[in-house]
Amino acid sequence: MLLSDVQRTLDSVSFPGYEFTVEFIEDCMYAVYARFKAPCTVRGGEPVWQYTRKWLLESPSEGAVVGTCLKLVLTSLEHEAREMFLWKGKRVFDPHTDINALLAIQR
Repeated sequence: MLLSDVQRTLDSVSFPGYEFTVEFIEDCMYAVYARFKAPCTVRGGEPVWQYTRKWLLESPSEGAVVGTCLKLVLTSLEHEAREMFLWKGKRVFDPHTDINALLAIQR
């Protein structure tokens, strides 16, 4: 697929509040990501643009682009849930916890 083909496929994908973007990487490789507005879970306040991670598409088909967009949304929603989920008032599954801090508490 060409960049224009990937973009055309993205233009047919929708999820409430999400805007999908594609970037050309090299050869037939592209990166897909999205942005959406949500309040910062640390500072709160008005919603600001949040960005998903980039998902690599290597020689994609239309089905691969659409399926990757679904995985992108599901992973993004899981990330948001981990930020908002509290136990005893604390974010025990916070996705921003440093990996070395997690290693330090292992038995």
